[in-house]
Amino acid sequence: MKLNDIVKPISSQLKLSEVNSIGKYIVYGASGKCGYIDSFKVDKNYVALVKDGAGVGHVYKLNATDSFLGTMQGLVPNDNIDRDYVYYLIRYLDLGAKFNGATIPYIYFKNYGNETIKNVDYQKQVFISNELSKIEDEIFNKKKQFLFLDELVKSRFIGQEVVAWDLNF
Repeated sequence: MKLNDIVKPISSQLKLSEVNSIGKYIVYGASGKCGYIDSFKVDKNYVALVKDGAGVGHVYKLNATDSFLGTMQGLVPNDNIDRDYVYYLIRYLDLGAKFNGATIPYIYFKNYGNETIKNVDYQKQVFISNELSKIEDEIFNKKKQFLFLDELVKSRFIGQEVVAWDLNF
């Protein structure tokens, strides 16, 4: 089975100059949410990935009614395909490492759409994506905890003279 058997690619002609600071529906760009518009094109949850430039291969989960800029590629899951499973599958394929182009990295669906993937039934897709989501949440929480503890340690030295230890043995 190929990736192009489970998703339908969609493109966008939307430019950053057409995006507003307020509106009904979210628009995503290469670095995340970049604004709003008052209409939408897709009515099903899907994923979008950055197809060119420095963020090539970065993947986002988009909800129905979310839009994306033209520097990205949308992948709408077919019926009986879990959007979150597609998200993790695309991340696993690490498409940013397989780009074509001499100066500006660029990935093409005609190439990565032919990636061979395992045929997994819908319930197993949901189970896999739920488990991976739990792992991601745990990693996020541990990173937050690390940053908090790092700031706590740093705060202990503010306003204090740092004394070097005598390491003569």
